Amino acid sequence: MPSTIAFNCPRIIDYTETLQVANMSKALLLARRNIFRLANFCRIYFPGFENAYISNIADMLGVRVSRRIKGKYVYTLEDVKSGKTFENPVVVSNYPVDVHSEKRDRSTLQTVKDYTLPIESLMSADIDNLFVAGRCISADFMAQGALRVQASCFSMGEGVAKYIAKNFA
Repeated sequence: MPSTIAFNCPRIIDYTETLQVANMSKALLLARRNIFRLANFCRIYFPGFENAYISNIADMLGVRVSRRIKGKYVYTLEDVKSGKTFENPVVVSNYPVDVHSEKRDRSTLQTVKDYTLPIESLMSADIDNLFVAGRCISADFMAQGALRVQASCFSMGEGVAKYIAKNFA
């Protein structure tokens, strides 16, 4: 019975300057080369994968970390770990801190209790009425590692919309 399996890989950490087109192109080529190597490895060493093939490869790299704004509040790893609560939370989560090691041999996945993210981390400190959602929020590197996942990003977008509707309508 045919079936499908999806991989979220490979990790490419050598090209960290995400605004440089040449770096992103090199990273994409390396990633695609590694994808084909992984597929070949699976065909050779995993029973049942003998006839496996690649049906789709993403057009772009999924960049985990790039630029972040300077917000009215800089969210920190300590905020995540302590489960600090805020007056105007836009996210409630318990997703762990998920940061890949630059040593390539391990990842950091720190479990945490429930934590909240304040709207102030989505507000620019320098530009009035500018809000962001996603990996560009005002947070330190480790805290951002817990918040850049889809569910949190969806909540950020919804939270900004609710805040604007309530305060600017």
